[in-house]
Amino acid sequence: MEQDTSKSQRKRESTALQRVGAELIELSKGQLDRLDLPVAVFEAVMSAQAIRQRGALKRHVKYIGKLLRGLDSTPICEALDRLRNESGQVARLHHEAERWRDRLLAEGEKGVSPFVASYPEADPQKLEQLIGNAHKESAHGGPRRSARALYRYLRAYIEASSSP
Repeated sequence: MEQDTSKSQRKRESTALQRVGAELIELSKGQLDRLDLPVAVFEAVMSAQAIRQRGALKRHVKYIGKLLRGLDSTPICEALDRLRNESGQVARLHHEAERWRDRLLAEGEKGVSPFVASYPEADPQKLEQLIGNAHKESAHGGPRRSARALYRYLRAYIEASSSP
């Protein structure tokens, strides 16, 4: 006679799937589309995003967990993990570009060489021009357009080098 899983184990699995459901509710429609969810789960998540009452939302999360229990949730969990990793990668690239921008603005033209050594396809003259413009704007107290342009320029090279 085969022994079933314990009630405690079933409860832990149910709670884990409810957490997955709560995480799905936090995603945008575009991200949900990329997960390729079953229609019933997708509709339940979309309707949950419109719920504002805490108790009703809690009940709806339990309902989504129930729907997930009724099917193989492994592909959904794996797709959600991939989406989390992509988000982490985007944040890492953002922080790296910010660090380089701050360093280049602090060091001026001396900071260009280390960046070009790390990202050889970058144009040192363009970097020096953007840094100079950012310093001028900062001195006049104007808008920080050049600092933002420098950030976008750095981010483009950092993203290009991290792509496979």
